[in-house]
Amino acid sequence: MRLGAAVLLLLLVVGCTAGDGGADRKPGEEELTRKSSQGEVDVDVVYLNPLMPEERERIVFKVYLNTHTVDLSGYRVEKLATFRNSRGMEVKEGFAWIPEMESGHHRYGYLVLPARVNGTELVTPEDEYIELVIDGIQGRRVFRWDLRELR
Repeated sequence: MRLGAAVLLLLLVVGCTAGDGGADRKPGEEELTRKSSQGEVDVDVVYLNPLMPEERERIVFKVYLNTHTVDLSGYRVEKLATFRNSRGMEVKEGFAWIPEMESGHHRYGYLVLPARVNGTELVTPEDEYIELVIDGIQGRRVFRWDLRELR
């Protein structure tokens, strides 16, 4: 829970100190959100690292799961996730789920992954995109961020 609280505090600070929206404007949470409505479950994912440039040890996603018909409490999001980048790296292990709200129909929390695997950075300036795949919540969902647009 400690990381979740730190991430929330950091987002508040970043939000309160954002620039004037000029040419150097960084993307906000809305631009960093990807959505998937499939079956009876909506999944929204926010790639938070562009909002937290000092976070270099972890890759952080905020994940929202919403439904009005399915019990979401049985899904282990950290076990269903895969990280991919444009260099062909794929990581399926090492995710942690830090819940902020857990109920049968509405869940959200932070999906966190170490920024390095076996000494190799998962996100580098050479990467064109990253993807988070969540497989097993009523299908396979692929969330993609074009890093060239976020620089």
